[in-house]
Amino acid sequence: MPEVWVILALPVKALFYASSSIAIGLVVFKHMFLSRKHSEIVGLRKLASINAIIATALAILFFMIQGAQLTGDASGLFDFEMLELVAQGPQGTTFSLQIIGLGLLIVSLLFLPENPIFPLLGGVLTLISFLWVGHTNGIDFFPAKPALLIHVTVFTFWIGALWPLYRLLDYPEFITEVAVISHKFGRMAFIMVPIMLIAGGIMATSLLSHPTQLFTSVYGVTLMVKILVVSFLMILAGLNKFRFVPALLRNDTGSAKKFQHSILAEAVSFSAILMLTAIITGAVSLPH
Repeated sequence: MPEVWVILALPVKALFYASSSIAIGLVVFKHMFLSRKHSEIVGLRKLASINAIIATALAILFFMIQGAQLTGDASGLFDFEMLELVAQGPQGTTFSLQIIGLGLLIVSLLFLPENPIFPLLGGVLTLISFLWVGHTNGIDFFPAKPALLIHVTVFTFWIGALWPLYRLLDYPEFITEVAVISHKFGRMAFIMVPIMLIAGGIMATSLLSHPTQLFTSVYGVTLMVKILVVSFLMILAGLNKFRFVPALLRNDTGSAKKFQHSILAEAVSFSAILMLTAIITGAVSLPH
């Protein structure tokens, strides 16, 4: 049944969002905040490469699942006629940009790890690919699509910070440096996160014809759940900026562990947001 393939596509899409965001976010965070020594300690190059490779495999699998959705059975996974039909639509544009972007990211990480231009270009192409998928594909370009691009860019940048900060806190000699990096990151996030939230609001108003649809439609309720998770994430961000990072700067006892627990809570929140995003863009119809 086609519905089975729609359901199977959801975790694939969520995992693609996660792996591609981690790969791109790590590269951006590395070139903005980390020294070569820090990058080597957290295994950034290896982790980013692995996630980029996983994201590429998931992009291919998701593209094949589109063929199975057309035929209604597993034969569509390898049905070149069905896959050609998929390639002729928006999903084909998305897939092409993802393969080119992630391919460029992988090659850069493996052979040009210190060159920031090519991996960042690969990341940009991958992020741009999201403009042709989901519900924003069927509406006017402005303002929803620029808002979507801003939204996913900030989101990816934030995700990329989690593992390096968490891992470096395992080393007492780096705690002060982590505090300084976190403080700088927090100052940027203080500006970028509200922009991300505004961009999300613009997308929501572009897709919903009336605010009551947030409570009277499956799409709206799912979006509300996502908003609640994002709100929890904002609380964690506030705790980090005004409590945990200042405690790190003072070198308070136990401050590193508390910050690590907050980072873990952020990671769980992001996982929930990615799954909800996959559901919203792949399994729930817009209200009429």
